[in-house]
Amino acid sequence: MKRLLLCMLSVLLLLGFTGCEKKPEVDPTAEITGTVVVRTSHKQADQDMFEEMFEKKYPNCDLVFQYGSIGETMAAVKAAKDNPDTDVVLGGLQQTDGDKYHDLFQPYTSVNEADQLAHDPTHYYTYYTTQVMCFIVNTDVLPAGVTIKGYADLLNPALKGLIMHADPSAASSAWRELETMLAVYGGKDYFSEAGWDYVSKLMDNLDGKTTTKSSDVVKNVVSGEYAVGLSYESTCVENWLAALDAGKTNIQIVYPEDGNTEVAFASAIVANCPNPEAAKAVIDMVCSKEYLDARLDLLGASRGTHKDCKTSDAMPATSTLHLIELDLDALAEQKTKILEKYAEMWVAKYPN
Repeated sequence: MKRLLLCMLSVLLLLGFTGCEKKPEVDPTAEITGTVVVRTSHKQADQDMFEEMFEKKYPNCDLVFQYGSIGETMAAVKAAKDNPDTDVVLGGLQQTDGDKYHDLFQPYTSVNEADQLAHDPTHYYTYYTTQVMCFIVNTDVLPAGVTIKGYADLLNPALKGLIMHADPSAASSAWRELETMLAVYGGKDYFSEAGWDYVSKLMDNLDGKTTTKSSDVVKNVVSGEYAVGLSYESTCVENWLAALDAGKTNIQIVYPEDGNTEVAFASAIVANCPNPEAAKAVIDMVCSKEYLDARLDLLGASRGTHKDCKTSDAMPATSTLHLIELDLDALAEQKTKILEKYAEMWVAKYPN
């Protein structure tokens, strides 16, 4: 009997030691391997910073950026739909896209979702920043006596040919400007006569000059080719701050006093992408406080959607910007028709 008890005790002790043995820790970065391809409209400095942060956190994964406007990006993603070569689209996607691109993306709920101030109920998009609209002005090119305070001032005949506005079907900033113009002059009726009358008159003052890239707008104003550019706040403020750092006072920014709008922008995972686990890691980092704070420090201008991320003294509170509420559902539903109308008007005025 004693021998039996001793044997049982030995077995229990052995099991006890085995159960207390410390298990090896699992490296959470080990599963994030291979290459992850991200198509983006973010500038090179922003790409470099994100890549460094990502590869530091996930050393077994290489991140590769492909740069392009949202029009170029979505055309590439659509062309490769049956054999995707992209994992993530970062930048250019926005609330007013609705379900336009749902066939090209797949839903994902980020680990940071609970901390976000903007949410996509379908989870196809993960919002990480919001944008209001802004003008960048080169006072060296601005005609004498001309003052710009809002959209109405852009119709001044003295500015004909001196305004840079991109093609809204190709550049997300131009689509946002078009949304805002229509809202300022027509409220939530995006086909109102008043709204499109303004757009038509602005087209006349553009004198046939446009671009397919948001980045060209600000670049051409800063270089002195144009007096005024219509773009995102972040891009305008970033270039204004850079000019100030260089001792230049001829670059200014203007928030349109006759009305402005705010919309959230997103990242998304491509459907059936080559590296879904790495794609999720990219999305999680994009909307993290860590990245959004670093992005603000880098650019000097960014309105992150994380509830705890930093803000910039260079950017006024949205409560001071005369914001107009947008009907996001209507804009998503009517976007194609709005863009078609804009294109038809443009071609009628400038056939070549």
